[in-house]
Amino acid sequence: MKFNCKLRIIVTAITMVTVFILSGTAFAEWTINVPGALGTNIVDSVATSKGMVAVGQDGKLYSMSTSSMSGTPNWELLISPVTDDFAGVAYDGSKYWAVSVTGKIITSTQGSVWKAVSVPTKLQSVIAENVVGIAAADGKAFIVTSAGGLLSTDGTDWKDYSSELKKASLASGNNIKGLKIFSNADSKWLAIFGHGGLCQFDLDGETLTTETTFSKLNDINDLVINAHNDWIIVGGAGGSGKIFAGTDFAKKDSLTAISVKDSSGEDYNPADILSVYYDSTEKAGFACGQAGLLLQIKNDGSSYSATYVPQTTTTENLNTVASADA
Repeated sequence: MKFNCKLRIIVTAITMVTVFILSGTAFAEWTINVPGALGTNIVDSVATSKGMVAVGQDGKLYSMSTSSMSGTPNWELLISPVTDDFAGVAYDGSKYWAVSVTGKIITSTQGSVWKAVSVPTKLQSVIAENVVGIAAADGKAFIVTSAGGLLSTDGTDWKDYSSELKKASLASGNNIKGLKIFSNADSKWLAIFGHGGLCQFDLDGETLTTETTFSKLNDINDLVINAHNDWIIVGGAGGSGKIFAGTDFAKKDSLTAISVKDSSGEDYNPADILSVYYDSTEKAGFACGQAGLLLQIKNDGSSYSATYVPQTTTTENLNTVASADA
C-alpha cells in the first residue's frame, strides 16, 4: 500500500454503511460516497489486491473491485449462501473466508462468487454459537467463539484446538472478542484478545503459550503487529478509548500510551476505539470507533502519535477500517 496514492477506506456504521475516501496524505478530507446504499450493519471488512469485501447482518455480503477502488466506488451486493449475521471476513493469501455468528462458513477465490464450506458433524457444536472472529493465512482459516471454541480448516482438513484454548482464563465468561494470526522466522501463532487481556496460541506446537492481563488496557477490541515486532492495541471502556504501542511482543505488558491530539495539538479524549489498521512500511495507519471516531496514526521513527480527524458525516459507531492499493 502506498500512502501517496488514492485509497479507499471502509469505515462502517451501526445502521448503514458509510464508505469514506481518503485523498492525499493528510488524512484530513473524509467524504461519504454511498450513504445508506448498503442498508445493513457492516461488522467487518478486508482489503486485498483483488478488491474489498464487507460483511454484515442478515448474511449481507458486498464486494468492490480494484477498478472501483481507484475510480468511482461501486459496491455489489453478492449472493450469500448464509442468512445469519456475519461475525467476520478474512483473506488467506489466495482466497477469502467469512463466518457467521452461528458457525456457517463460506469461501471465495475472487470475492464475487461464494460457496458454503461443510463443517464435519462432530465439530459443528464447537462453533455453533457466539462466533466472534476469523483470521486466515497460508490457505487456512481460524475461527474462534467468545467461550474459547477454536477450529482451523483449509476447507478439507480440520483441527479442533478448543480444549487447549479453554485453559485460558480469557475463555471463561464469554470474554473473547477476536483473533489475529501472525508469524515470524521462528513460529506462527494466534493472538486471541478480549475483555481481560490477551493470550498467545502457538500453532506449531498447538499449545497455549502465554496469557497476559494488561494493567493499562483491560478491554481489547483490536490489535495489529507489524513486521518489525512493534504492535498496537486499541480498546476502551465506558466511552473512553485507549491506544497503546509496544516494541517487543514478548514483553506484552511493556506498553506506552499513544497520545491523541486534535488538529490544534491539544489533548483529545477519544471514544472507545473499535478497529485499527497500520502499515509498518509507511509508518502510518488509521483507527475508528464509537460516535464516528476517526484517528490518524503515525510513527516518526522514534514514537507513535495519533491525531483526531474531525468528520461530520456520521456520529454512528465506526466498526472496521481496511485499506489496500488502489
